[in-house]
Amino acid sequence: MRSFFNKIKNAVTYFLWESKKPFFLVFFIIIFFSAVFSVMQVFTMYDDTGDFFKKYDSAGFISRYDSEKIDLTFKNDGRMIIRKIGSFDLDFDKVSFVDQYYLGEYRIIFPGDFNEYFEREYFDVKNNFINNVLVSENETGQTVLVVKEKDIFAADISRGKNELTFYLKEPKEIYDKVIVLDPGHGGMDFGVNDGKEMEKDITLKICQRIERMFDENDKVKIYLTRKFDDYIKEEERAFFANEYADLFLSIHLCSDNQYHYSDTTKIIIFEDDITEFDISPKKCADILKDNILKYTDFSGAEILNEYKMEFKDMKVPAVFCELGYSKKYADLNDFVYKAALGIYEGMKEAILN
Repeated sequence: MRSFFNKIKNAVTYFLWESKKPFFLVFFIIIFFSAVFSVMQVFTMYDDTGDFFKKYDSAGFISRYDSEKIDLTFKNDGRMIIRKIGSFDLDFDKVSFVDQYYLGEYRIIFPGDFNEYFEREYFDVKNNFINNVLVSENETGQTVLVVKEKDIFAADISRGKNELTFYLKEPKEIYDKVIVLDPGHGGMDFGVNDGKEMEKDITLKICQRIERMFDENDKVKIYLTRKFDDYIKEEERAFFANEYADLFLSIHLCSDNQYHYSDTTKIIIFEDDITEFDISPKKCADILKDNILKYTDFSGAEILNEYKMEFKDMKVPAVFCELGYSKKYADLNDFVYKAALGIYEGMKEAILN
């Protein structure tokens, strides 16, 4: 046994001291461990998104994504905090917002192309307010955050030099009053069709004009039951109003029959046992009548208290305007503007005073 170990000892001694192999062996060991270390560092520098050097700074440098980036933080109370990290040029005062409630989303529009500053293109949020956020680009090359909501919310915005807070809340938490504005008819329901202009198109133009007039009013929020030429069932319009509105206002045109408009103007209400709201349909109708006559060329208007099928499922105060329309206006745009202005001024006075 002793001779066996002596043979091993002599072989090792010869290999390490008398042959030329130790130099090559040490060299090989150094190369091998250097390669293993390098591979381990590469895996360390990648995270689960596949971003290289995203969080790696152990080699004495800080990655681009740590030194210059736009960071998104999501809170369970509805806040999304957008924070600029670094010295790149981003002015949060120039960031704009579009509420596309009819698509269930908000769009946050940056003043330029900032896509490269976001860690990734898709954020899977899934809290009580937001499903996800997509970083995209619009047709003019601006970066857009598409915020997919879980319901219809309003946004409370606060801005700082390097931080913007986008706070989703219930609409009535932000606005004094919420009006669901209903462009009558739509889709396969044409309304009056005199061979030139269809009622469904005119009522949509009037309501879109009113909505734009309220854009600068931070006390009133307008939701349209339809933004496009869509067919919406009466019960769907009522459900939308009952869910969000302090007042439901439906716009129609008065007619003698299906093919002929009338210049008679009617404002229709139905006083029932709705008492928990502080808006009186009768008061609203009176003020609307005065302002519509003030800003239009209508010769007169009447207020009617009568039941309509549209009132059947309504649980909020509701007013129906059937506007007179004749060819005495310069053109359709002239009629749309005057009708919208009268309703806008009347609504402001009725619900804010």
